[in-house]
Amino acid sequence: SIAFVKTNIARNADARRWRDLMLHYQNRIGDVRMNEESVRVRVLALVNATLKLERLTDGLVAGRGGKLLQKSNYDKQGHPQTLIYERGDPHLLMHLTGIIQSLLKSLGLDKEPKPELPKP
Repeated sequence: SIAFVKTNIARNADARRWRDLMLHYQNRIGDVRMNEESVRVRVLALVNATLKLERLTDGLVAGRGGKLLQKSNYDKQGHPQTLIYERGDPHLLMHLTGIIQSLLKSLGLDKEPKPELPKP
């Protein structure tokens, strides 16, 4: 539930990012709509697709070519010395982008909210 997201402290960067995205979309959608199961399912799918796209994009930008598949040869501090990455798939990037756009539209979030202007 969203209450779980608000009250539990995330212990790693991925969990914090997941929590932040969930809270962002909850604030945009509103508590009443978030109580509907169909909305929650779409928001979860949106957050998961966004995280997957971010991981793939970050890997490509960093020159790694995709997600980390295997870590090996740890040094004394526990840091990996050999990293093996999955090759980034441009079709997957486009597919995830399409999924995200579709979910945003189905939730009515495909347009940025207009800021309220102060009344003169």
